[in-house]
Amino acid sequence: MNGVSPWISVLTTPARPEYLRDTLASIDDAGGRHFRGNRVVFVDGRIDDVPAVPAGWVKMTTGGPAARGSRRAMWKVLNFAALARVPYLLYFEDDVRLCRNAIDAMAGLVVPTGVAFIAMLNQKKGVSERHGIHCRRADDPANAPGHWGSQALKIPLRSLRAFERRHTEPINGWPYSSDVWLGSQLATRKSAEHHYGILVPSLVRHVGARSTIPTQETFAADGHRAGLGYAGDDFNAELLPAILPVFGL
Repeated sequence: MNGVSPWISVLTTPARPEYLRDTLASIDDAGGRHFRGNRVVFVDGRIDDVPAVPAGWVKMTTGGPAARGSRRAMWKVLNFAALARVPYLLYFEDDVRLCRNAIDAMAGLVVPTGVAFIAMLNQKKGVSERHGIHCRRADDPANAPGHWGSQALKIPLRSLRAFERRHTEPINGWPYSSDVWLGSQLATRKSAEHHYGILVPSLVRHVGARSTIPTQETFAADGHRAGLGYAGDDFNAELLPAILPVFGL
């Protein structure tokens, strides 16, 4: 893979294969086919247990035949991207649907200084409906328990570099809550940049009705889990300017 180009990554697991094909098709339809960078499916688990991927995509493992859990698997994706010095990573989970031209809009969207990453799908209630980037601090008590929703993120190299060394891998044994973990690493009072951003409107919808997290197996797939303020399948994301108003920074 070309390390000087940006990446689109999709994290998947053989434990829940039913969404991946549609997610890759949605990304490709939203601009992925002509994305000037690498498109990678990262597999948390045995890589041969995930079906072949479409042309233009490659598969990589996050660490061997045994699943590591979303937190350590996410770290491995970020670690690979940091070591490759990609200018930015468009990070997706494997159960999403994108609006029209979402990849083009995400690629062009500027991540402001002071913002570690931008979530393209909002799972936080109470965020204003004003179009723009709404900033929050992951360790702000009013924002407890922190960042929610890693279904679709843009992470610039300056943030990815926090994960380039092995000692940054989470080792506490808790396999899930990769979103809360990411916020705790990048968007607190003690981190290099104190905020993360939530894009309004959401350019991505969460469509996964079945979770691989045992405590969430019975959760409804609607409401905030599906995402709030989705622009709609037919929304043309290219209508959003590359530089949007920033609130709360």
